[in-house]
Amino acid sequence: PIQARDAGPAIIDETVERGVDLILMGVRYKRRFGQFSLGNVVPYVLKNAPCRVILYHQYIT
Repeated sequence: PIQARDAGPAIIDETVERGVDLILMGVRYKRRFGQFSLGNVVPYVLKNAPCRVILYHQYIT
């Protein structure tokens, strides 16, 4: 398991260190003020990833 204060930079560091070709992230959408919010980790990873990123969202009923 990765232990770090900030998840986004930790994910990118591990990606680079391990030579990862793809990041698959499960995400939860939070509806706020009429818009969906992804928090701060997902945008950080999308902006800084040295490889492709796939986001997966499962609807919970």
